[in-house]
Amino acid sequence: MGSENEQVVKFFIMEAKEHLESMESALNHLDEVVHEYEECNTVYRNAHTIKGGAAMLGYESIRRVSLMLENCFKHLREHPATIDDRCQKEFTMGVKLLATLIAKLEGGGYDDDSLGKAVDKAEPTLAALYDYVKDGTSASSGKVALPPNFSAQVMMVLKKMVVIFKQPPSPKGRKQLDLLCQKLIELGQGNATWTKLIETTRGAIANPKVSPSAMAPLVVRELKQGSELMAVGKVDLLSPSDALTKLAVPPAMAPAAPASAPPKAAAPAADQLTMPRNTKAVARTLIGSFSKPQLMEIAKYLAMAAKKP
Repeated sequence: MGSENEQVVKFFIMEAKEHLESMESALNHLDEVVHEYEECNTVYRNAHTIKGGAAMLGYESIRRVSLMLENCFKHLREHPATIDDRCQKEFTMGVKLLATLIAKLEGGGYDDDSLGKAVDKAEPTLAALYDYVKDGTSASSGKVALPPNFSAQVMMVLKKMVVIFKQPPSPKGRKQLDLLCQKLIELGQGNATWTKLIETTRGAIANPKVSPSAMAPLVVRELKQGSELMAVGKVDLLSPSDALTKLAVPPAMAPAAPASAPPKAAAPAADQLTMPRNTKAVARTLIGSFSKPQLMEIAKYLAMAAKKP
């Protein structure tokens, strides 16, 4: 029985070392890893598998550290975030601690009572790291993790939007505004509150009942104020106003083009008319297209056609 248990432990160590190697490799380009679902999922599975094996064999210290790393990568898998120096340093610390525990187990010096003290010391840091990546905020400054010159980049996008707002309404203009909104979402690094503001703006832009020029002052003001709140970390104060929300239409209801410019069939030649099937509508079309002498001539031909058997 003891021999069988030794084989299980050896297999666990061999498998854990393979998973650790994968995790250590991911640390070399962590910012790229967390923005690729499959790569981030691999790191999550690495930690998850080590945790499961440790729990089964009763290695509590290994289980605790791998669980904390698992939680972080599980969240990052669904919600990618910028990996700053703090994240890099603390993820590296967590993986190195896990590697140390596995090495102790392989060398025969593993003892949960003594090693648990090292885990106790690291646990607050790893727990805070989870909160940091989950909230996208720094516990010390309260600021959202944003790209460099966030406010300046937002202003550049707003200036481009203003130029389009001043142009006559068109499907092309609304499409360009929508693409700029998507750029603003990217600048917000996936922050849910910022994304909600921009998505509401996209809904307003898609509303065929409101011209872009009419909504321009409201949109520009709210996006400018929103970017300022983001920059100083006051994300909890960021939300679309009632006025902007009322303008927005749900994506499913937004037409592909404004009502004033519905899709058309190929235009008829200049000397041709497209006639409706309703007789009164035909008459209105003729009256609006021909002069009085021409209408009299048409009436003459119609009368002759009506007399034919």
